[in-house]
Amino acid sequence: MDLKISVFVGLIVIVLLILPFSTSASGWSQYGSDPSNTSRVEGRAPYIEDRERLVWNYRGEDDFASTPALVDDKLIIGNDAGEVLVLNTSAHAAEEERLIDRYEMNASIETAIAHSGESVIVSNSQELFSFDVSENYKLERKWYYTPREGRIQTSPVVEDEKIIITETHYDDDKDRFVGNLLVLDEHEGMVDDEPYWEMEIESTLSNTPALKENRLYLAGGVYNTTSELYDGFVKSIDLHSGDVIWREEFDSTFDASPTVEDDLLFLGSSEYKVLALDKETGEKRWAYEGEDEGVVVETFAVQEDRLLYSTEEKLVCLEFDSTEAELDWSYDDFIDDVVAAPAVIENTVFLGTEGRRLYAFEVIPTEEDKGHEDPVGVDYDLLWIYGDDPADEIYGEITSQVVLEDGRVYFGAEDEHVYALGNSPPSVSIDVSDRSPRPGEIVELTGTVDDIAEIEEYRWSCEELGILSQNQNFTRSFDEGVYQIEFEVRDEFGEWSRPASVLITVEEEEEDDLPWLLITGVTISAALVVIIGVYFYKKKDGEEETFDDSDGYKSWDDM
Repeated sequence: MDLKISVFVGLIVIVLLILPFSTSASGWSQYGSDPSNTSRVEGRAPYIEDRERLVWNYRGEDDFASTPALVDDKLIIGNDAGEVLVLNTSAHAAEEERLIDRYEMNASIETAIAHSGESVIVSNSQELFSFDVSENYKLERKWYYTPREGRIQTSPVVEDEKIIITETHYDDDKDRFVGNLLVLDEHEGMVDDEPYWEMEIESTLSNTPALKENRLYLAGGVYNTTSELYDGFVKSIDLHSGDVIWREEFDSTFDASPTVEDDLLFLGSSEYKVLALDKETGEKRWAYEGEDEGVVVETFAVQEDRLLYSTEEKLVCLEFDSTEAELDWSYDDFIDDVVAAPAVIENTVFLGTEGRRLYAFEVIPTEEDKGHEDPVGVDYDLLWIYGDDPADEIYGEITSQVVLEDGRVYFGAEDEHVYALGNSPPSVSIDVSDRSPRPGEIVELTGTVDDIAEIEEYRWSCEELGILSQNQNFTRSFDEGVYQIEFEVRDEFGEWSRPASVLITVEEEEEDDLPWLLITGVTISAALVVIIGVYFYKKKDGEEETFDDSDGYKSWDDM
C-alpha cells in the first residue's frame, strides 16, 4: 500500500510539473498594473537618490505614448508609428542588443500593452493583435480582431483567458456616439465570428474597465441636453455570463478608470472628486469632494490605506477606510500639466508630467522624512525629480503611466525614447593571492563589491569546473591547467553585476637544468683527459719516438 501511495504521489508531482503555468501574469501586466487597476506592484523601490538614475535608454522611430508591459525581463511597448517593440531590459545589454523584435501595426499605439502567460495583447483604434512570445520573445501573431464598426476605445484587460475591450461608434437613431463592451477568447479572439459575449453601452467609454473575482466594473455617462445634467451609470457585470449584477445611476460622468481594492470600488466623478462604492452591492460608502483638486486623471493607485490620484495640476493622497476618506497630502508644484496616472511600488509613488519630468514621492512619510509643507499644512516628502537637471537628457513629455518592478522604473516619452531608471547594477572586482600557482597549492580569491544595495547572491564559476563557490571569498587548489575564473553578484533588486574574471595558470615546477649541465660538462672533461692520457701512454710504450730538442722539444727518453 505504501508503494502504491508513493507512486501515486510521484505521478501527481510529475503532472503538476508538466502542466503549463497559470496564465495570470505577475508583475506589471497591463493597464493599471493588473485587472483591478490598482497601479501597484509588489517589490522594492529603487535606492536612486545617491547614485546614477539612468540605467539605459533606447531610441525608436517615433514617440512613445503607450504604457508598456513586462514579460519576464523583457519590455513590450508601442509607439506612434504603430510599431510593437520587444526590448531587453538587462543593464548589460549592448546598444545593438537592446531591440529583440519589432512588429508594425496599421495605426499609432497609445493604449497600454497587456500580457497573460505567453500571450501579448496590443490594440490601437483600428485593430487588436494577439502575439505568441514563447519563442525567444519574438512576436508571432496568433490572431487579430478589427471592429465591425467604429473603433476600439480602451486598453485591453486580460484575465481568466478572456480579453475585455470597449468600442465606440455613431448611432444614427440616437444621433450620438454609443459604446459596445466585448469579451473575446484569449486564444482565438472571435469564435465562429462571434465574441464570447458583447453588450451595448449607453455611452462611449474613455476609461478602461476594472476586473476582480470575475466581476467587471465599468462607469460612464452622457450629457442630457434636457436636464443639462449628466446621465451617469456604474455597472457590475459577470465576466462569464454577461449578466448585470447591479447598476447605479448618478448625475455625473466618470472619465477615470475605476479601481477595485478589497471590498471598495473607487471612481473619479465629475459630481464628486472621488466616489467609493461597495463592490458587491453598488451602495455608496463615501464621497470625497475636496477643495479645488480638479478631476481625476486616468485612474488611481492604492498603497495600504492610501488612495493616490492626479489631476492636471496636483498629486493627491487620501487616507481612507471603508466609511470615509480625508486628505493626507497633496503636491502642486509641477512644472507643467499632469496627464498620466501615478504608480506605486513599496512606499514610493512615481508620476510623469508633460513638463518632461518624472517625480518620486514617499507615500507615507515617516516623521524624520517629512521635510516639506504645502499651503494647507499637509506634510509630504519629495524624494527626487528626474529631468530637473539638464544632464538627465530627457526631451519629451511623459504622457503615459510608468511601469515598475524591483529597483526599476520604465516609461516612454514623446522624444522617441524609452527610459529605464533605477539602480545601476553592482560592479565587482577580484583579488587573487597567486595567478601562477603549482598544482595542489592553495589559492585565495577575494571578491570586492561596489553597491549600496544589499547583496543577496555571490557566484564564482569556471567553465571547466562549474560553480566554485557562493561566498564572497573562498580558497582552493587547482590541478595543472589554465582556468578563467569569473565572479558576479546579484543585489536585492535582482540586478546581476557584469562578471569580473581572472586567469589562473597552473603548471608543474620546471626542473633546473644548470646542475645537470655542470655535471655533464665535468664528466665529459674528465673523460677527455683520460682518453688523451691513455693515448699518449700507449704512444710512449709502443714506439721509440725521438724528438729533436733543438727546437725546444724533448724526446720521450728525456721525459
